[in-house]
Amino acid sequence: MAKTKSYLPLTDALRLAWFENFYLKLLLSYILTFGLTTTQTDALLADLKALRYTNLLCDAVVKAALACNGYRRSMTGGMNKVTTPGFPEIVIPLLPPTAVQPGIFNRVRKFVKILKAHPNYNDDVIGKDLATVGETIVPNYATKRPALKLSLSGPGILVKSPKKGTDSIHLYSKRGGETEMTFLATISNASWLDMRANLVVGVPETRSYQAWFVIGDQVIGLISAVQIITV
Repeated sequence: MAKTKSYLPLTDALRLAWFENFYLKLLLSYILTFGLTTTQTDALLADLKALRYTNLLCDAVVKAALACNGYRRSMTGGMNKVTTPGFPEIVIPLLPPTAVQPGIFNRVRKFVKILKAHPNYNDDVIGKDLATVGETIVPNYATKRPALKLSLSGPGILVKSPKKGTDSIHLYSKRGGETEMTFLATISNASWLDMRANLVVGVPETRSYQAWFVIGDQVIGLISAVQIITV
């Protein structure tokens, strides 16, 4: 089953680059398309400036920390009778913008949601231009197999198997003196309870289970490893 990744990148640097592109293209090309107000664009710009400055501030602190650690190593273990080095300087970015409330990307997501609800919005052109369309990931199940886990649960056997994005699993089983696996159940939940009574009441029996992933009505991937339990 295909999944769509978030359109927002994961790292701080890439998120800032995304925001820069989003704001610039929105301002240059889509003000009239969406009927945006000055209040809306000013709020976006304030968030962008605050994020930009915060990233610069973090970079400055990281550089200062590296310089300070190097200076400390020199002071505690370096050679003496050399030119006395000066203390490291911490260069703070100039001209901080007006601070904004926390939750910049929460506000951005809400704003993008408003754009996507507008009748002039479309993913194919505007979404790609603004980078507000997440990448669609189609899993390759050709080499995937269910991972069954068995445990005793009261009078039955609890069978667990994460669906990993599929619709269900087809569960097969054999027990006692049976020599072949036979179909037992289609399971659409993450767990299922096998409540069958033993073939001979009061006599323990060994049960084996295997499963296939299923999407729609199609079996996909590889069959699971055999899991065995005695009940």
